[in-house]
Amino acid sequence: MSGRLMTAATALVAVALVAGCSTDEASRVPTREPATPAAAPAVTAPPVGTVFGNGVAVSSTVVDPASHTLVVAATAPNRLLMFDTTDPARAPREYPLPAPAGQLSVADGQVLVPLPGRLELVDVSNGSRRLGRIDGDGRDATALPGGGFAVATSDGDVDVLDQYLAKQRTLTGLVSADSIVAVGNHLAVLDRKQTSITQFDADTGKNQGSLRVGDGATNLAVARNGAVLAADTAGNQLMVFGVDPLLERQQFPVTGAPYGIVYDDKAQLVWLTLTGTNEVVGYDITTGTPVEKQRFHTVRQPDSVAVDPATGDLYVASAAGDGIEQIPTKG
Repeated sequence: MSGRLMTAATALVAVALVAGCSTDEASRVPTREPATPAAAPAVTAPPVGTVFGNGVAVSSTVVDPASHTLVVAATAPNRLLMFDTTDPARAPREYPLPAPAGQLSVADGQVLVPLPGRLELVDVSNGSRRLGRIDGDGRDATALPGGGFAVATSDGDVDVLDQYLAKQRTLTGLVSADSIVAVGNHLAVLDRKQTSITQFDADTGKNQGSLRVGDGATNLAVARNGAVLAADTAGNQLMVFGVDPLLERQQFPVTGAPYGIVYDDKAQLVWLTLTGTNEVVGYDITTGTPVEKQRFHTVRQPDSVAVDPATGDLYVASAAGDGIEQIPTKG
């Protein structure tokens, strides 16, 4: 099946239908239970590469390439673990968290850690922290090009903070705000309870329209060219959107309940973890139709994935405590 180009007319109709009522409180009603990762089967093939960190259940991963650091959010107990990517078998640095963290991201040597009621910025070099107050349970966060941060929350709001972590405005209209990416001065926000993506102007807070995303989308990433990538876990597909205006550009079948998603800018590959088959697969989307380039066996329950942009190495983490897998993708 090839990628499908959505006509501008169809897309604009969809935007009008969803965005027209998105600011109405009465419209903030779930249309489905949020999609979740598949319950992974037992591993039938050994994971590729090197596995370390056994016994650690991981909910999110990110790499800071400048410091050669892999940061993972672990549960039971809740904490950040920082591994040296040049020697991942070495014991990690550990920093406690007050609650389970949302999706991690990195900006200028700081890890963005969304938490209930707050966003923490944790310095990768020494673990020092800055804290910004938010309303709701932080699910995801992104740095803004002009400075500042946007934090997606479980109650459907997005809190925009300045560089000093003072709240500037709140963007509303969603049932839940679960994944967020910045493309220039635009924010793309995924609502798992409505399986929709909404675009906001980060400077003004204006809602610029919404589109449905498959049957049950879960996570977003952004490509080097500004395309927004979505893992449709329930619908078993990769979806690609353009912003300004918000348009669906591609749909492509990906069997195995894709969940974790990350984009490698240097290799120009989007990587998806397949929680139903314990695999990770990489696609080239530059031609307009995704083309599979690499596929690897992973640890069981591979809910999260990160890429080291300097080396291309993948880090796939098990939510079941079966370890973190370092996969060289080159050479």
